[in-house]
Amino acid sequence: MKTMLTREQIEEFRRIWKKEFGEEISYEYAEKRGGEIVELMRMVYGGKMKRERKKKDPNPTLDISDDV
Repeated sequence: MKTMLTREQIEEFRRIWKKEFGEEISYEYAEKRGGEIVELMRMVYGGKMKRERKKKDPNPTLDISDDV
């Protein structure tokens, strides 16, 4: 699934990149790398969030966790 970031989020990512690394990056590069970071976080924390929800309600009626 491709992550869609808003223009505002991409510009914020560019500002953070410049602050942290001292270099400007293109809008396209920021869009790609920012999306990859979001996807990585979903992979790392997505499973944990699902497990935590199951602990609270082992029989959920609706699981929308893949849409997080």
